[in-house]
Amino acid sequence: MASQAQTGRLQTSESAYTMERNGRSRSLISQITTVLLQPVYFFRTLPSTSQWVWVALLILALVGFSAVRQPQPEAIDTGFTVEMPPVGGDPGGVIMPGGMMQIGPDGGVPLPPGGGETAAPTQDVTKTTMTALLAAGSIVLTWIVQAIILSEVSLLNGKAPQIGRNLQIAVWASVPIGLMAAFQLLYYAAGGQGGAMGLSLLLEDWTWYQAQSDLTKAVIYSLASRTTLFWLWSLVLLYLGARHGLRGHSIAAQIAVIAVVVIVVLVPVLTGAIEAPQPEAEATGQTIPIQEGMMPEGFNSIEIHPGESESSAGGGFNIRPLRPGGG
Repeated sequence: MASQAQTGRLQTSESAYTMERNGRSRSLISQITTVLLQPVYFFRTLPSTSQWVWVALLILALVGFSAVRQPQPEAIDTGFTVEMPPVGGDPGGVIMPGGMMQIGPDGGVPLPPGGGETAAPTQDVTKTTMTALLAAGSIVLTWIVQAIILSEVSLLNGKAPQIGRNLQIAVWASVPIGLMAAFQLLYYAAGGQGGAMGLSLLLEDWTWYQAQSDLTKAVIYSLASRTTLFWLWSLVLLYLGARHGLRGHSIAAQIAVIAVVVIVVLVPVLTGAIEAPQPEAEATGQTIPIQEGMMPEGFNSIEIHPGESESSAGGGFNIRPLRPGGG
């Protein structure tokens, strides 16, 4: 009798679970809200509809547009313009025309207006397309890796892996990544500038980090650059998906999440896609030779020191013309 009662309770539980899963389907917005705010309930009632495909397309579109809209650093000019003060020590002093002088890449050839290079087209369609495809492709590759790793959860449960279901869990778990891309688009639209991702900015002043080998620094940098609130959120959702969506053991779900983190952090380092940035050399005075005819008679080079100039508030260069022999 006890065995029959236990079997009856188990069947009732399974029936309730099935009814909950096959209940009235939620709208797409409701699904997204539920996976973000009620993830345990969402993965226990993981829908078998094709809504995850639309979510995947939405995430890819947001990530692609965010990568395209991210402000790029201005192209490095092949020369630079510096302010030339009056030449001291010369009777009467000499002021260069307009008080400005442009130095070419070899220290002597002045560049024409605009830096000496034809400006790139405003809209480079090929570059824009490739940027979006690479960003979206990295997300797709991550989903495939996660779907394969989640097979371990089913195998430890003694069941055959369901790659399709694993892929759905991977897509739903990455909804926070799409949310982050949406916030980035709003930030860029408001005039925000792109910067260091995650916690990577904190590594610059970490003495222990600077003393490590290049490989160790690259691994730490890769991890720090990915460590954002939204990435951690997606890992939590991936764990809950493995735990409740696949009904796996807690240890198996933890192993899956750790494996995903290791692969996502190490693979870009091993392939050379991510390298730890080298510390910038301390700015010091620099002497640049100048071609004949570009300086007043008796001077053949200038010495540039970082500092403030009269025409640049808060920054610029201090220029000192030099005679032969450094005088």
